Amino acid sequence: MPTPVIFVVEALPEIREVAVGALVSAGFRVLAMPTLDDPEHQIGNAEASEAVQGPADRPRDEPSALALTGRLFRLQEDELRRLARDLHDVMGQQIAVLLLELIRLEDRLPIDDDGRDIVRTIRHSVSRLANEVHRTARALRPPALDDLGLRPALAQITEDWRRSTGIACAFEWRLTATSRLPSDVETVIYRAVQEALTNVQKHARAPLVSVAVAGNADDLEVIIEDSGIGFDVEFVLANAARRLGLVGMRERLSLVGGTLTIQSAPGRGTALRLRIPLTRTQP
Repeated sequence: MPTPVIFVVEALPEIREVAVGALVSAGFRVLAMPTLDDPEHQIGNAEASEAVQGPADRPRDEPSALALTGRLFRLQEDELRRLARDLHDVMGQQIAVLLLELIRLEDRLPIDDDGRDIVRTIRHSVSRLANEVHRTARALRPPALDDLGLRPALAQITEDWRRSTGIACAFEWRLTATSRLPSDVETVIYRAVQEALTNVQKHARAPLVSVAVAGNADDLEVIIEDSGIGFDVEFVLANAARRLGLVGMRERLSLVGGTLTIQSAPGRGTALRLRIPLTRTQP
């Protein structure tokens, strides 16, 4: 009997539908799909073993599963884009109005009024909140990625990351192709770089990181290197709790025909090489 898999989804109905379809196409038998906000349909570990079971007897339909997984990723990015715009446009606008009202209130108070200092302190706190909202919205889905393309988005994230972590980060763009990359390719690369920088910050203890994009109209390569402590690649990939997002990175790359090569060893830093054949991803 295959090891039971617990699959819990809390998302929009259309995302749950795609997830169920991907599981079925991959050869899993789905008997129930509970939601986290419905107590009547929640299940425990024992029932979960019956809800989603291992591969059924029929062969896996890998192309269909890959297509459904790709759709799921696109839905996820669409939701992140919506959340980012809501944060920036709606909440950002409300905070801006609040700041203006605090400035007006501060100006109306006498200079020697103790309340003026209190209002000023509140205004500074709200200003910091505005900056945090802007930073969060950009982390969810940077406008530069949609409006300007991959190069400005990567330049922005590497600079923001350098400032927030204090770790030196060099960005280099050597791609000779002049036309903009396909949207799905740009998203996959951006998320891979984002994940790699997060791993460096959490695990690498590196004083220096570099992100380089190279290639031509046919092929693209992204190299992310750090001078940190490195790790045993085989050991990390064999332990689910230590994979550092590398499996997810490979899955995203596979959706655009790309590959991920990991070069690392204890005490020797890490290099991630992403290769994507652009000719296969053109519409």
